[in-house]
Amino acid sequence: MGEKLLQGDRLPKVAFQLLDGRTITLPDDAPTRYTALLFYRGHWWPYCNRQLAEWEANKSALEELDVTTYAVSVDTKELAQKVVDNNKLTFPMAYAATKADGDLLGSWWSEDRGGYIQPT
Repeated sequence: MGEKLLQGDRLPKVAFQLLDGRTITLPDDAPTRYTALLFYRGHWWPYCNRQLAEWEANKSALEELDVTTYAVSVDTKELAQKVVDNNKLTFPMAYAATKADGDLLGSWWSEDRGGYIQPT
């Protein structure tokens, strides 16, 4: 695990593949002043699915605060799309995150289920 980011730290440069075919490089491509980068375990974890649905329910309020939300997991493109469809998510979803991505951001990596970034 890399060094944990603290409030006010600048996000290190990290790139993610989005379901819509774009690659987003943060923080350079962040479209608003604030970015919420949500790492979730994967399609299989019900608590993460509920949390993503809550972020979606509050999307308008977050946008009023100039926050853009991205969700990221180690899921395949197909499984990430299933999470979007099942939860009716409209914020950008990234897939195929790696342990290196998590390490860069100081996230905890779990080795079970083939490996995933713990919710961060």
